[in-house]
Amino acid sequence: MLSRFLTLIQRLFRWKRRFRDQQGFNYTISIANGGSDMAEKYSKWHGIELNETILKHKKSDTLFILGSGPSINLIKPNEWEHIAQCDSVGFNRWMAHDFIPTYYFVQFVKCKALLHLITTRSEAYSRVPFLIRGDYFAEGKLLLGELPELDFLKSHELFYVREYPISSRCAIKPEKLFRHTETLGLLKHGVIAPLVPKWRSTVGLLMSWAYQMGYQKIVLCGMDMQNNEHFWHEDSYEERRKMYKLPEIVPDKGGKYKTNIMAFTDERISPNTVPIYVKSLANWMKERAAVETYVMNSQTVLFPDLPLYPRSTQD
Repeated sequence: MLSRFLTLIQRLFRWKRRFRDQQGFNYTISIANGGSDMAEKYSKWHGIELNETILKHKKSDTLFILGSGPSINLIKPNEWEHIAQCDSVGFNRWMAHDFIPTYYFVQFVKCKALLHLITTRSEAYSRVPFLIRGDYFAEGKLLLGELPELDFLKSHELFYVREYPISSRCAIKPEKLFRHTETLGLLKHGVIAPLVPKWRSTVGLLMSWAYQMGYQKIVLCGMDMQNNEHFWHEDSYEERRKMYKLPEIVPDKGGKYKTNIMAFTDERISPNTVPIYVKSLANWMKERAAVETYVMNSQTVLFPDLPLYPRSTQD
């Protein structure tokens, strides 16, 4: 009897594992194919699918990826001057900051506050290419050309990013996943591929994109992942928080999964946390193409595994 019971339990676990893997595979395929369909549709309205044209904006071999952690407020004026001399990319609510990056990734969601922020700052970003991404785009929920409130995008250079997203629940060793996407031709240094691999979070997507763009140095700024605070929670941003209805601090109430940014480090979702993906991909890119990955400040869970960006280069 005990033997039959244990066999039943084993079968249940195998079924659960297959179901999880199937769901993850379906997610990847649906978003990848959906992104292709939407890029073709929207390019008839305005913009193009991401291709080598984006390289005309590249002016440096160093890219700063601008996150929203509170350590952003520790970056000094002379360091911002140095960042401006290199290339940089912001995403989503980065527009709440004064610094205007080289590129801007946006994942539209059903959020009027985010749309208000983007439209308000649109003119200041007139020379910045917008890269549209996310499942909202891939699933056709972003009604470009049909919603008047999105017509402002026609004044921008638009690129549609087709993602190859790895399910957040995937537990396959990152190195195997990197080799898999490399075999598919999606992770080769200096080669803009039809799809950009995404590893559980936007920073994972941006690192893959930076690799495809051929950057030799990648500097992660504001990727703190220590709590649910953002740079706009500093007192000096009080007026801006109200103006743009920026998200307040989300308290982590415990429970089955952590909330907001802290979910990135929750091993209950998968042992492949965002820090694991970031550090593993940094090592992989260094081995494959001598790409160096740094953090801007030590106030991040990525330090000291990833080294600080050398201040000597900013003098």
